[in-house]
Amino acid sequence: MDKISVLVVVPHDAALNEYVSIFNSTTRFVPVFYLGYKSRYIQILEESNICYYTEHNDNKIKRNTFMTIKRVVVTKIKHFFDNSYLGCFLQSSVLKNYLTKKLKNKIIKRMVSLDSIVIRHKVLKVVIATDRSYGNEASVILLAKRKKLDIILMSFAYSADYKSVYKLRNALIYSFLRGQPSTVIFKSSSLGNKAFYRSFESCALKELGVLSSNPWVLGMGHCSKMLVDSEREKSRLVKLGGHKEKYVVTGLTTHDSLYSQFINKSTYKNKFKEEYSLNSDPNIFISLPQYFEHGLCEETEHFLIINQMIDILSKLDVNLFISLHPKMDKANYNHLDKKESVHILDEPLSSNLICADIFLATYSSTVTWALMCDIPVVIFDHINLAYDDFYSEFLIPLAINNDELLVKVKRILFESVSNDNLITSNIKNEISPFDGKCLNRIVKAISEE
Repeated sequence: MDKISVLVVVPHDAALNEYVSIFNSTTRFVPVFYLGYKSRYIQILEESNICYYTEHNDNKIKRNTFMTIKRVVVTKIKHFFDNSYLGCFLQSSVLKNYLTKKLKNKIIKRMVSLDSIVIRHKVLKVVIATDRSYGNEASVILLAKRKKLDIILMSFAYSADYKSVYKLRNALIYSFLRGQPSTVIFKSSSLGNKAFYRSFESCALKELGVLSSNPWVLGMGHCSKMLVDSEREKSRLVKLGGHKEKYVVTGLTTHDSLYSQFINKSTYKNKFKEEYSLNSDPNIFISLPQYFEHGLCEETEHFLIINQMIDILSKLDVNLFISLHPKMDKANYNHLDKKESVHILDEPLSSNLICADIFLATYSSTVTWALMCDIPVVIFDHINLAYDDFYSEFLIPLAINNDELLVKVKRILFESVSNDNLITSNIKNEISPFDGKCLNRIVKAISEE
């Protein structure tokens, strides 16, 4: 059987780890990775002998006063255009044609660069993580449409619904709807109408023919199929307006790793205990929220929340293990493990989660990892994201501040209260096949026309 050359467009390091685990585990494909960002895990690609390209300049840039001032000025200008009435008016009317042309040229320029890679490696399929971006993925979709390449979308995280995406668009510019296609506008009499994109972004994507028919729902763009982690996710996306025939339930290779750990739990826990020289105190794993990194609150508020959370939990007789998302700069969080019982995990969360006795996180797909492994979960939501349908059937305890979080953690620790009695095998199968065979399904789905 001939091998299939696949262009894999990597948006961030969380996706990179999943992609590497897929293409490292099969000889069916010849992968070519394209990274549009500076990755901390380039060494993994090199050790795996995976061909990769990156548009990021790896030369270290010396930070100086001029660059600091420049960043501050650029941030203030962007804030003016996105959050002031005058700036929004200028952006969506006077400057719209200029900004549209500039974005189109950027997308086309990147497409030309990608085309040389496709030709050189005789690529037949492309794998992307989103079909509603105006960045690298837009260039890939444009190229794939022109060359009639198969476009496969692989989702790695819980796909935000209308209200969740709406809350992330808190800048004033998304309320400027003049000239916006109706398909990008979310209409709400209670919340107010908002657009998914800025006006010039919608215009550029539409003129290039790569605008999603409904960007509020993942999988409604120009992909031939979308691989999802569960039957639950497929049903949810279809209810939101997605086309049923596009979604293929495969699970994730991360689920295979968790399954292997789950059926060998004692071995993993003993090894972890020795590695960190732990006592018999319970292990609490915390997936830190990216409130600041996602622009959901100011930096000062973000670290006030984080520091207080770690401070109150570290006073319990527990071992605290902090997991940082790949987008988070570890240098900003190194101060947290100065406390004796606090550790920042260097390994991906999926490598050690089975060793947790309690798992704490905000609205994240990692919550399902804990549910699969029968680990009690508490969700925290300090900034009132209030996702309505986030695995609500599991009745997961929710804390809206650190005092509530402490109470709910103590309840699990001292009253043996958890949510695992609610997780029957039938419900668990709704959030993943969880059978150790996800990789096989992924390979089959990518291989098929």
